[in-house]
Amino acid sequence: GFMISAAQYVRDHTDDFADLPHDTQVFEKILDDNPDMQAIFCVNDDSALGFYRTMRERGLVPGEDIRILGFDNTLNGRDARPQLATVGYDMVEFCERTLELLDEQIKGEKPRAVTVPTQFIRRGSALGRRESFGYMDSREFERLYEDIFYDHEVEDEEINWEACFCEIMNRITETLDTRYISDEDYDKLCALLDRFFERGVLQYTNPVYFLDYLRHLKRHINKSCDGFRHRVRMQELCDYIDEKMIIYLAEERVNDHIQRKAELDSNKRFVDQSMRFKHGWDRELLTVFRNINLYGIRECIVYLFEDRMLNLINEKFTYPETVKKKLIYHNGRTRIIPEEKQPVKTAEVFDGINAYTVNKIFMVLPLYFEEYIYGYFLCDVNERLFTEADFIASQYSMAVRLLHLIRENEEIVRRMEDDLYKKGRFEPGQEFDENGNICSEEIFETVLRKMEKGEERDDLIVGLISVNHMKIINTRYGREEGDYVLDTVGKLLKDFVGREGAVYHRDWDEFRIAFRSDRSLITIKNQLRERLLEINETNGKPYNILLAIGFGRIPYGVERDLDDAYAIAQDEHYSEKNEKDIYVIKQQND
Repeated sequence: GFMISAAQYVRDHTDDFADLPHDTQVFEKILDDNPDMQAIFCVNDDSALGFYRTMRERGLVPGEDIRILGFDNTLNGRDARPQLATVGYDMVEFCERTLELLDEQIKGEKPRAVTVPTQFIRRGSALGRRESFGYMDSREFERLYEDIFYDHEVEDEEINWEACFCEIMNRITETLDTRYISDEDYDKLCALLDRFFERGVLQYTNPVYFLDYLRHLKRHINKSCDGFRHRVRMQELCDYIDEKMIIYLAEERVNDHIQRKAELDSNKRFVDQSMRFKHGWDRELLTVFRNINLYGIRECIVYLFEDRMLNLINEKFTYPETVKKKLIYHNGRTRIIPEEKQPVKTAEVFDGINAYTVNKIFMVLPLYFEEYIYGYFLCDVNERLFTEADFIASQYSMAVRLLHLIRENEEIVRRMEDDLYKKGRFEPGQEFDENGNICSEEIFETVLRKMEKGEERDDLIVGLISVNHMKIINTRYGREEGDYVLDTVGKLLKDFVGREGAVYHRDWDEFRIAFRSDRSLITIKNQLRERLLEINETNGKPYNILLAIGFGRIPYGVERDLDDAYAIAQDEHYSEKNEKDIYVIKQQND
């Protein structure tokens, strides 16, 4: 036959194609110049599918009038009708070899060629016109098997699919030759068909070709079988095969619908969950990235710049020397990195991967909006990312941008409130009695390190406590009441930790505490809430003072990083903050 390579043909006729702006016109010229062409090999699947469209516009049938082959084995080629014959390769190995060559060139080594194993994937576009059954020998049955079941690559030790198919066809052909089939032979043939179909072979079938061959078989049965009874028997056999195909196609359609609905639901949940946050805190990244498993991702590390960076076209982007490692997602668990451990050198961002995963390939996806880049995240590669990475990156980019905007807005509002009301302000780090019960950050850290190295045998407890609904109290009742709440909570915490403990008013509504105790964390939390309940019942205020509480423990005699203990407290505090009590206003009695 006459087959051409489209890419080679264009290269050989460069001048002829110079004035053709569109792929369609290129395809039309190839068809005009090669009227006897029987097959064409395109440089990739997308070009081959473009050739499909040009052929159909001329009334030609892809795969029949001209056989078409592509390259890349894309999902579009698999979904085409007829399915596109193509050349596939291991994408993971291809990426690995590409990275190796890139690394060698960066190091100044001499460029070299690398061969990646490929596989010809036989599909409908390469089969040509379908022939009638006629009388076939074993070799023709083997070719027929390859045409119909070309997707089948699984070896089954219990049954040889091809041998079973050829045996069925040989028996049918023998029946057509003898124009007779006994009851015993008919039962054996049905049993063989049952065995063949029940093993799931239809999932590897080209249904169009199979049904076409089945129609030819019925036609030959009508011509060949003498006697009404035997012809009916063979027609029943064909109807049985036909029924199996119809049931299979119906089930496939239902399964496709279920799969597409599942993917749609997955996308909806992905969008919904990645936007379900309330504030601009860094810890809201937990809410944003907790659903990354919906796309089959099992490992993820999120890095954010200190501030967003401008990236303009034609301007070389320069990464900062350091970046903040904010979050790790590993096997279904999302963990925020303690603030003190977040800064890492940009050149070392890949070093952390091997710390918790082995033999996996990672890709980097940017977190961006227009000209601004907020950071990026690393995640392990799976097949779904090849088609949906852009959507995933854009969705997370939108969420991170919103977090950034909300944080900026909260800071602006807070500064405005500070400017409007300063008198009597309860400042973070302010000492409000002669004993220094509420200390500065420096004093707190000094006391904390001293307690950490002390000889007392009780465990060291660290806590993170914040006031819920501070903004509501300030807005509804005035900033004086807000100051009262902070003053009350500060005194409550200092009384709770005792003279040996330390309390630090870290931020607007947030406190850190440290003290020694042998009680369980649950008991400690319950005791603190009981004291808070007494205050709410006796202070005569129309609102409740509500706290989000998180504790971490460093057991006596156990070497544990203080930051790790605070990270545990932060996780617990964040969970409580998200599930905070909404009853800030006390119940009114009529």
